[in-house]
Amino acid sequence: MSKALVQVVNGIKYPREVAMPAGMPDGWIAVEQAYGPGSKKAGTTYVRYRSADGRHRQVMGPKQVVQLHCQDNGIEDWESVYAKYTQALKARQDKDAEERAKEREARGQFEGEQRERMIAVSREHFGELSGAIVFGFPGWKCRWDFLPDSQQTPKTFTDPDGREWKLLKDLECKFGSMIESAGGKVPEDLARMIQAGKDNKVAHTWFSSGSQKAKECEGAVELDAATAEAKIETKEEVALRKQRNKGKRTTHVEKKYYVQRDDYQVCDIKVRASGPGFTTNPAASLRDLLLARGFKRKDTMILEVAVTSQAKHRYADVITGFYFLQCKDDTDRPCFQRVKLSTGRQGASVVVGMDMYLCWHGPNERWEFTCRKPGKACFAFSTEQKSDPCGIGSWKLLRDNFGRDEVKPETADVDAGRTVVATPPEPSPKKRKSELHGTQGDSAVDTSKQTPSEGASPSESEDRKKPSQDDSTKKDAERTGNIPWPADVTPIDPSLWETWLPDGWGQGTIVIHTTGKEKKVFINPQGRKKYSKPEVLKSL
Repeated sequence: MSKALVQVVNGIKYPREVAMPAGMPDGWIAVEQAYGPGSKKAGTTYVRYRSADGRHRQVMGPKQVVQLHCQDNGIEDWESVYAKYTQALKARQDKDAEERAKEREARGQFEGEQRERMIAVSREHFGELSGAIVFGFPGWKCRWDFLPDSQQTPKTFTDPDGREWKLLKDLECKFGSMIESAGGKVPEDLARMIQAGKDNKVAHTWFSSGSQKAKECEGAVELDAATAEAKIETKEEVALRKQRNKGKRTTHVEKKYYVQRDDYQVCDIKVRASGPGFTTNPAASLRDLLLARGFKRKDTMILEVAVTSQAKHRYADVITGFYFLQCKDDTDRPCFQRVKLSTGRQGASVVVGMDMYLCWHGPNERWEFTCRKPGKACFAFSTEQKSDPCGIGSWKLLRDNFGRDEVKPETADVDAGRTVVATPPEPSPKKRKSELHGTQGDSAVDTSKQTPSEGASPSESEDRKKPSQDDSTKKDAERTGNIPWPADVTPIDPSLWETWLPDGWGQGTIVIHTTGKEKKVFINPQGRKKYSKPEVLKSL
């Protein structure tokens, strides 16, 4: 790989090699690089190509690759070779468009005649929706934005999940698709919500004042019928909000390089409720321990998740296991947390909560297996619009080799989790690896007994001679002696410390109690722990 600026963006180290586009000639390598921090496109990436034999580097695009390939191999008609790439590109674009259309349909977003048909289905059951009725939905808000040029005040409705709706027809299309998905029957929660909106006369009366309030402040006003609160924004505050929203869109663009559509693959994931009468272990033990802690018995108290179509898949192992019902969200959909049995300090079985959740993600309108770490992609998702995840037949799982090039200073966090209902187990004793602690194990080499190689002059032997063990030990003691090491941190050999570590800092390991795994940690001169390079640099 050519010399280039090495940087980390969204947890990925650049430059990195990526897959060549379909239809490209063999013998070439694609290298993805991130724009530098001083560029206008900082945070995004670009791809350059190089030949495997090293003859060509930093080739701009597929067309130039094909031309150079044909030139090297004596092929005059390079356009026919390039046509293979364009055909493969069009096939991939058509496939992506088809998948996006399916996802939009799963979220209730249709186009053309199908959209009109869904609107007709909604109006057949509920009649034509009005802004006042939608404003009366439980948990919904409405914002009026004043436009100085036209003197108009367009409305934006916000649902409990934070998703914004600007057109009532979009809502009617969504409701119509929910009815179609239920086999022509109106879902009970949808019927209750719309009836509550029609009966909320107080919200209907207050709704008519929103436009006038926005014109008076010449900014924006957001009304909340549930709390009877009015949030007023001035022109300057509106401009600031739009700027923040623009920044959010930029962040979304950056994330697309972190998780792309091709990073997920169709997978057979079975999600079933164990039920109140199950007797298999460890599900029965989990249930008994949860009931003993005061949790209420429910039919869907514990779910069992198994990935049946992906053997030896690392992300399949992460989501496989038992999940208990933690709570329900604003849409009355359940949220489950992964749990496992462990052994406590007294030898008794305890329940340990993991940082893995199966829940409904409102903005994306899909079920997700996800963790709480910000910026991390969900491990699997399904766009089926069901009230609970049991029986969902269509799932997509992260590909097995996803993230191999990522910088993962905290890889144990997925399994580390937090104890939610019991005391965490004691860490199992572990032997420290000799290469981590600078000690000589069975495979260590005694350099004091080595002699100069045959044919080497005495001066060359002296040049290759390393400092004595006493000198290095003394230097290591000086580096570690002034650091206030916490009691749960085990220092490692200073020769293995990160080269970027500031003066006065130390590096060691801690043991995660819930898994017994070791984790890298950095200690500042005050004895405080930092777990990654960005945290260290930020604290300076």
